[in-house]
Amino acid sequence: MLLKGNIRGGKMISKTAKVGNNFNIGKNCIIGENVVIHNNVTIYDNTIIGDNTEIFDNAVLGRPPRSAGNLVHKLKDDYSNLVIGKNCSIGVGAVVYVGTVIGNNVLLCDYCSIREECKIDDYTTLGRHVAVNHSVTIGKRTKIIDNACLGSYLIVEDDVFISAGVIFTNDNEMRLSGKQLDKTSGPCIKKGCRIGGNSIFLPGVIVGENSVIGAGSVVTKDIPSGTVAMGIPARIKKSNSLE
Repeated sequence: MLLKGNIRGGKMISKTAKVGNNFNIGKNCIIGENVVIHNNVTIYDNTIIGDNTEIFDNAVLGRPPRSAGNLVHKLKDDYSNLVIGKNCSIGVGAVVYVGTVIGNNVLLCDYCSIREECKIDDYTTLGRHVAVNHSVTIGKRTKIIDNACLGSYLIVEDDVFISAGVIFTNDNEMRLSGKQLDKTSGPCIKKGCRIGGNSIFLPGVIVGENSVIGAGSVVTKDIPSGTVAMGIPARIKKSNSLE
């Protein structure tokens, strides 16, 4: 059922899809079976949305990145399509950029922001106001709680829990220009880790499988698998008895 809105040419919208008022759907979009699109949603050209996905009010999908001439990260002239899998829920005001791939059964809560060329795998949850910068990879069944900030090139593997307000950085030199971007490196959080609230991770650190980082820690170096670390800077306190 289509109500008042704008649809540009070349689209494929399932007859079972339900679309609210004041929507804007771009060219060459594919909208799957039983998709529900609420009011004031904008979907840019070439976006693909899988069956049974629900998109809540004021979400923006497939947005192309833009620069005012001051970005360190160099933008491309062309990106691949935004692809959203089956059975997903996209929250109010969420923004997902072009070139990102979202798996099946993913929950993006209200006001998430996901930049270009990210990958979010099946059954993962991103809480309210989570900010994901470009080129981030997040594995299956991972939960990231409200207000976390995920810097570019971060890798989060499967079955990770990240508490509220955690920050992942990617540039020790905090450069203002695009020089020496080869030195930019995101942290890597291995599978099964649990990260306490308001922790901060410096660029390039690796946290081994099934490790626990205590709340408020600053992780400045690699943490071995199966350990509990905490403090500023984070130090290993004991082995993880729940491993």
